[in-house]
Parts: sequence; C-alpha cells; structure tokens
Amino acid sequence: LIDWLVQAARLPEAAHMCFASTLHSRPGSREAACRQALAHLGESDGAPYWALSLMAASQDEDLAEFLPADMDADQAFAHYSAIVQQQSLNHPMWRLLQGNHLFEQQDYAQALPLLETLAERPQYANGELAYRLFVCRARVAGLASALQSAYIRCDSGSWCYAMGVQLDDDEALMKAIGMDGDALPADWPYDELLRWIKHYYETGQARFEHWFATGQGSYKDGNLHDYSMLCNNLAIKYRYNDENYDGALALHAKGIATSPFAEHYNGIVSTHIDSDNYAQLIAAAEQLWHYSRDNGYSRHSPCDYFPKVAYALYQQDRNVENSIWLERLDEWWSQLDDDEQRSERYDYLRSLLNQLDYYSATHGAEVLPRLQALLPELYQRRNPYLLRRAGDAMQTSGTDQQALQIYQEALACPPSDDAAEREKLQSSIEKLNAQLITTVPGAAGSKPWWKFW
Repeated sequence: LIDWLVQAARLPEAAHMCFASTLHSRPGSREAACRQALAHLGESDGAPYWALSLMAASQDEDLAEFLPADMDADQAFAHYSAIVQQQSLNHPMWRLLQGNHLFEQQDYAQALPLLETLAERPQYANGELAYRLFVCRARVAGLASALQSAYIRCDSGSWCYAMGVQLDDDEALMKAIGMDGDALPADWPYDELLRWIKHYYETGQARFEHWFATGQGSYKDGNLHDYSMLCNNLAIKYRYNDENYDGALALHAKGIATSPFAEHYNGIVSTHIDSDNYAQLIAAAEQLWHYSRDNGYSRHSPCDYFPKVAYALYQQDRNVENSIWLERLDEWWSQLDDDEQRSERYDYLRSLLNQLDYYSATHGAEVLPRLQALLPELYQRRNPYLLRRAGDAMQTSGTDQQALQIYQEALACPPSDDAAEREKLQSSIEKLNAQLITTVPGAAGSKPWWKFW
C-alpha cells in the first residue's frame, strides 16, 4: 500500500503510513517504509514524516540495515532528529520519539513531559509506548500517583490488550519502576492496578467488538486471536477477582467462537468449580480433556480438576463413570517422561486418591486392590494429606480397621503447617472410633457377657 500511494503521487499519505509502520514496527511494511523514507527524505511533500520514519527506525534494531553505514543507532537518531527540527520545530511526533529515546536512556524526568504527547495523539499510543508512559509517571511521581492519573488512551483493541497484559505482570512492573527486592511489598496496590487492567481489557473488548459489528476502527481492532486472548484474561479477572461467573463464561464463549484455544476450556472448568456448579462441570471437563488431547495443551493439568469431576459424578449418581476418569488419569500419567513423573508424582497421587475415594462408594471391591498397592509408597512418603485420603477411600470401601490404622499413621507423621488438615484427620479418627465402638460386643445397648437374664 505504501508503494502504491507513492506511485499515485499521494506522498503525504504515504509518509504518514511510513511513520506509523516504523513507529509500530509492522513486519513487512516497516521495510518498505524505510526504503520510501530514504528515497523521499529531502522532499517537502510529506515532510517531516519521512525523517520521522527514519528516526523511529533508528530505535528498532531489526531495521539497522537501513541506517547510514557510518552511523550507529544513536548517531542516526540524532541525525534524523535534526532534520525533523529543521522541517517542523518541536513536532509532536518528534517530541514522542525524543521522549522514548530519553526513556531508554533512563532519563525519566526529561522523558515524561515528552511521552505525555501520547495524550494528544492516542492513535500512536501502542501498548509498549503507553506502558512506558505509565512507568515514567510511576518513576517520577510514584506508583500511587501514577495509578491516580488519567488513563492513557490507546486507539486499538490489540494495544489495549497489550497494555493490560503488561500491567498484569506485577513482578515485571515492580522492576520497571525501579523497586528493589524479589518479593512484592506489603502495600502493593493490587486493587488500583486491577482497576487499570480491567479498564484496558474492557476498552479493548469494546473496540474489537465494534470493529466486528461495523468494520470500522483501527487496523489493530480486527485481530481475532488478540481478541480471544483478551477474553480469556478478562474472564480470569471476572472469575477470580469479581466472582462474576456469568460474565466469565460469556467471555470464554466469545473467545472460543473467534479463535479457540485450550485456556478457554480450562477457564470454563475453573469457573464451574469456583461457582460449585457441578451439574455443568462434567460436560465442561469432557470438552477440556478432548480438546487438550486432540490439539495439545502444554499446561494441561488433569490433577487440578479430575477430583472435582469425580465428586460431581458421585453427586449426580453417575459414579460408574468415574472408572473412565481413572483410566484417563492413568493415560495422562503414562505419557509423561521420567522427569515429569517425578515432579508430578504428588499431584498424581492426590488426584488418584480423591478419585478412588468417590469411586469406592459404589465400587469398593475394584478400589481395594489399587489402594493396597499404593500403601507402601504412602507410608514411605509420610504425607498426612495423602494418608488421610487413602484412609477415607479404605473406609468407604468397607475396611474400617485398616482405615483407622492408616489414619493413625497419618497422625504420627511430622505435623505440617496446615492446622485444618490435622483437624480433619483427628475428626476422621474420632468418628471412625465411635463407629467401631458401636459394632463390637459390649457396645452401648448390648447385653454384658456376664448377664444371663
């Protein structure tokens, strides 16, 4: 398109497009932009955008081939900067590029008023420049002040998404604003940051959906995959932070309809779990399992949701189907390599014991041999939680005495920091002891052995 505009003698439009292509580093068009900017650098028609294009290009290492052979990047930037100043003194885009250059030199106080040019020209506020302006505000006036300042408008759905993603990375933001240490401070402003993050995700969503409905907007408003990823990220905020489960499910559905990927199916499962919607969980888990198996999902973690599926099947009187999910757990496990099995072993056992417990309510005879085979490893691990869940499954299978022995083994383990877990264990022992007392000779209500009448 740039070359066509030049051929049509529409040089001002071509020069503007060249600048946008280099500023936003658009693959393909940025190279054409550099070639045309070099060819028309001395012309007034389209100035100062030819020189501005080359100023921006000098900040992009991928465009180094277009710089003068006798200049490094900083020298080229200064060279083209001087040309812009001759053609249009203190042009707003010159100010923006100077601000970005000063930011890279860590001169935040000088960079800030220049980067604020983005407020006047939001059509140039890509996600990286907007984030740098926010960081600059925080560097100069503090993070709390930056969070109380005006939102930085980004005229593109993809740029809003990029801005939200960067603000959503607490550790990276902490380092970007110059804070020391590896851990976030106790007064980290989670709520205010969440407000900013949701603003960009929701604004981006509106821009994307406006473009889908009308065909009108920025060239970065029509990126289907960016929209789908934004829907996933915003759905997580709705589910985790707001408990807006219907909103989260609607966003995942939109993402799947436009550009499906496994995280959406995972998010639907998580939403049903967090909202205790076990009636819908089983079908959602089926979708996640099959999508992950058919399309691949490197972060697929069956152990995170299989126990909940097992409980849902038990609650829905579909316990026989738990045999399918036990087979799936073993299928997933068998596909891991040795290193992965070592790192995943605890989670595998945790999921397996929970699934066996629910399945044993109706299929105790099938469960017992598998439990017995696991006991030596569980005794060796001496993990109170795993032993308690093994005891639960053993008790549900009808072997109360062995269940009590397992509980007592768990109680003898070194105490963990989880006080609630120890309370559950002691409660299980007390209940089982009371149950056993009522079933032995001489229990309350039975005739003493010496009483013949």
